Amino acid sequence: MDEAWDDLPLNARTRRISTTLGTLLPSEYAAALEVLYAIADSCTGFPYLFFPDFVEVYGQEEKYWELSMAALENFTQKSSSEFAIRTFILADPERALYQMTIWAEHPNEHVRRLASEGCRPRLPWGQALPIFKKEPAPVLSILELLRTILPLYLIQPVVGSA
Repeated sequence: MDEAWDDLPLNARTRRISTTLGTLLPSEYAAALEVLYAIADSCTGFPYLFFPDFVEVYGQEEKYWELSMAALENFTQKSSSEFAIRTFILADPERALYQMTIWAEHPNEHVRRLASEGCRPRLPWGQALPIFKKEPAPVLSILELLRTILPLYLIQPVVGSA
């Protein structure tokens, strides 16, 4: 932090932490993610948006796709990856939407939330997705999938029932 820290908006603070981590963590992306994974369980909540932001900043190369998607899935269960996924969507909408479809059926509700919130055409504080403003059908198919599977996650067995 420096004298400008207090004047930075939330997204700029998050990005500052991510880029600073990029100078301190191992330069090899997979090794840097391992360090973040090692501490992720003790870093939960909104203040830790820099975990997925680190993925957005350093994990965009094609060769990192699988690592980055796994990291976003992991980190969203502790904080939220809905802002970070948007750059991946803009770079490769078809591939990213396929991933969102997989996440829509994930047993963890935070990952399912990533599937819906991550592809919203407009997201407060998030990068806009103009492709879905023009053609929302791909997003609607994910929302429809979530709507149809949600009851499966809401059914809870009643203890002691016959």
